[in-house]
Amino acid sequence: MRLPIDRFRNVVRDSVLVSLDLLIVNDKAEVLVGRRQNPPAKDWLFVPGGRVYKEERLAEALQRISVSETGVDLSQAGGSLYGVYDHLYTDNGFGEDGISTHYAVIACLFENCPSIHSPGDAQHEYFQL
Repeated sequence: MRLPIDRFRNVVRDSVLVSLDLLIVNDKAEVLVGRRQNPPAKDWLFVPGGRVYKEERLAEALQRISVSETGVDLSQAGGSLYGVYDHLYTDNGFGEDGISTHYAVIACLFENCPSIHSPGDAQHEYFQL
């Protein structure tokens, strides 16, 4: 369930978001990263990933995020849990002062993946290895 923007703003202000990071590694042990176009982490090189929505199973989130960010469905690719991390940012996606963003990130590792050359959506300006 995707929240209306005003309710989501309150969640970002008052809570921790859950997200998936996709560690996509090719056969040369190179990790796919892209330059982020949106805050938080705007202009940083970052792996593809995204929020998990309320009432969305992790497998569903993985499919949605991988297809939208890379154009490739990784939900059946046999990834593994790499770790759980915090991402803390002083800014937010609303451009409003005084609202930080906190993610609890589930990092998923996908090894020996075929090449992904361009982003599937507007989150990243470009991808590189």
